[in-house]
Amino acid sequence: MVERLSWMQSLREWLRLLPFVGRPCLIVRRYGGLGDLLCLMPGLQALKERHPSHALILVTSPSLVKIATLAGVAALVLPSNLRGTGWLATVLRPAADLLPKLADEQQPPRPRARRLLMQEFATELGVELASLQGVSLHASEASLASVRMALELACIPVNRLVVIHTGPSWPVKHWPHEHWRTLTEALQANGFAIVQIGARGHDGDFETQMPAVEHTLDWRDRLELPELAALLSLARLFIGIDSGPLHLAQSVGTARVGLFGPTDSASIVSSDPQANALTAGLSCQGCHHHPAGPQHWRTGCPHHIACMMNLSPASVLAACMSRLHG
Repeated sequence: MVERLSWMQSLREWLRLLPFVGRPCLIVRRYGGLGDLLCLMPGLQALKERHPSHALILVTSPSLVKIATLAGVAALVLPSNLRGTGWLATVLRPAADLLPKLADEQQPPRPRARRLLMQEFATELGVELASLQGVSLHASEASLASVRMALELACIPVNRLVVIHTGPSWPVKHWPHEHWRTLTEALQANGFAIVQIGARGHDGDFETQMPAVEHTLDWRDRLELPELAALLSLARLFIGIDSGPLHLAQSVGTARVGLFGPTDSASIVSSDPQANALTAGLSCQGCHHHPAGPQHWRTGCPHHIACMMNLSPASVLAACMSRLHG
């Protein structure tokens, strides 16, 4: 659970609001994961263009504030653990105070359509997207310098750098550990250095800790999001499950291989010549988008998560080598 900011810390955040008091503004509140935030950004840009005289203020999860600020779409980004966020609308009197939610987050939940996540968020914001391109991010020089130094100390050559993300996420999205081990062993044998990123577990829950993958440098729980953006921008390739880092790799323009099972890749990430979206090709593929609602539980499925189990290391390696030597 994220701790509330102290009153002194909250006061400093409220002082940042002073230039916006009395000005036309819009408030958008969106919490949750990195991937959702990045898919929200095109809709926020469209909203900003529709209301050019209004300042756009985004309230989001504390861990996402720096990356949301880096995106440069909102005039001001505030952490959701700020004391007194309920008073924002009273103080600012915004033209709109929006809380965009996906279909399966509504009450009652609705089935998720097979359309791009960024389109779903745009609809919730009441705007249309002029294009289906995600937000572009540029890592800061400070973050790049810090990451380059850390790679040099670890004897990782940037021109051979591959980054992987195995989770944690919903267990039904996970690719088997032994598959990751086979893949990384093959990549290392081909002269590539692999860095594993992400977290060791869900919010420090030691019962759900995930093991490090052999043949990798374990940088999990080490990088803040601006540094992660820098690392991904330096990498030759990113390989990961359907998750926030996959979207972040797209935002910084890194070649990537995404591993998909219960979610439909065409509904999650936009088409891009820099990307491969791999599936096992089973008939139950993409069951999260079933018209009657998700045909899985986030912790399991009636088919024993065959969509991820049957995605072979050989097929993933072939896609990776094609990207690395393409």
